[in-house]
Amino acid sequence: MLKSETLQCSSVYGSEECSNSQERINIGTIIKINFIEEYAQAWYNKVLSYKPKYGEPVNGFVFINCMSNSGVYQFDNSTYAGTSQRIEIIFTSQNGTRYSEKDFKIVVNDNCFKKNQMSKLYLKKNY
Repeated sequence: MLKSETLQCSSVYGSEECSNSQERINIGTIIKINFIEEYAQAWYNKVLSYKPKYGEPVNGFVFINCMSNSGVYQFDNSTYAGTSQRIEIIFTSQNGTRYSEKDFKIVVNDNCFKKNQMSKLYLKKNY
């Protein structure tokens, strides 16, 4: 489980637009992010390693974050990684070794178009 951390993002972090789009995180959101992170970690391995009796095994994993906000939050004067960034870390850490032939995608969405665009900037890969 990740704790609050300062993230680096080329040409976005530190900008006024970036700082203004990051909301302060509350305890309920921290609990939600931690729960989803643990849930995804457990199911990611189960789904990708499952070998069905009939048919083909799955080709990959799609994570849909329907409440992505701007992707990061403010917490104790630092940037707190949101759900999508944490899921991406799980995917990339596993895909390089155990599941190199599998693909994964992250879909981010929020009710604000600007937040959707900001959220995508924080991911390392363009999904």
